[in-house]
Amino acid sequence: YTREAGVRSLERTIGSVARGIAARLAETIPSAAARDTTQNKTVGKSAPSPEAGTGAPSDEPDHKSGQTSRPATVDNFSQVIRTALRKAPRIAVKPADLPQFLGPPIFESEVALRTATPGVATGLAYTPFGGDILFVEATRMPGKGRLKLTGQIGEVMRESAQAAYSLLKSNAQKLHLDAASFSQTDVHIHVPAGAVPKDGPSAGVAMYTALASLFLNRPVRPDLAMTGEITLRGLVLPIGGVKEKVIAAQRAGIRRVILPQRNRKHLDEVSAQVRKDVSFVFVENVDEVLRQAFSLADTPHLKSSPRKEALVRQPKARLATSRGHRTH
Repeated sequence: YTREAGVRSLERTIGSVARGIAARLAETIPSAAARDTTQNKTVGKSAPSPEAGTGAPSDEPDHKSGQTSRPATVDNFSQVIRTALRKAPRIAVKPADLPQFLGPPIFESEVALRTATPGVATGLAYTPFGGDILFVEATRMPGKGRLKLTGQIGEVMRESAQAAYSLLKSNAQKLHLDAASFSQTDVHIHVPAGAVPKDGPSAGVAMYTALASLFLNRPVRPDLAMTGEITLRGLVLPIGGVKEKVIAAQRAGIRRVILPQRNRKHLDEVSAQVRKDVSFVFVENVDEVLRQAFSLADTPHLKSSPRKEALVRQPKARLATSRGHRTH
């Protein structure tokens, strides 16, 4: 029911459940006792005033004690409430009971459903409100080799998609793909949540994986999410927002996350509980990404370990900042 970096929405939601429980308890007050209380109120109103010397309750301050006297009817009503609460059954709220108080669930995990089709990969995003998962969808149709991009993505993200498609073409022989088919096919990449602006370079790994999944006709593992910038040489470069992205993955039910090798040091920022629920794979190039994304039995040509290129001497790339509401 809540997904946020803080707990404000969580507190409001728990408060809604508590108010629903209070309403249920109020319904358990015996109607007869409530009528008795109402009758007591009527009697109290018809009683003589204290000025007549009857000693009836008064709301005027007691000059001796300095306190205001409480009408007996209020005490009687409070006693009825306390008695009813003591007799009321204990209410335990279970997950199955939440729709009674909060309505239908607002968020649902759809990773397994959406990644069951080839051409879909799960990426990770960083937003001003924390981390989030995003899906990269790719499809193809007869055409002339054009690449279409939708989903309100920014210029940096567009360049990442173009780099991913060019890299896939250059790796066609390695992946046992027909290089001639690229010139006869139009490719469409879409990032859902089209009303939300998106930008940043770290969706490159997810875009490359979605394209490879499409052309290999192999679905990506449903419990896998990834993040990382790619180059035309196939290297995977570091990104920002590791902590927020990993928390979002764990919250969405992801059990394995692919991160750039040079982001290993940032894993110390993630809590031990999250690290316990999620396993991490650190990669240096896109070949390692594909070996994790697909079953080796389905893609035997990915079994051999590629030559690893040295990354230590390369200067750390400057991370692009987003102009949209969602960054990667």
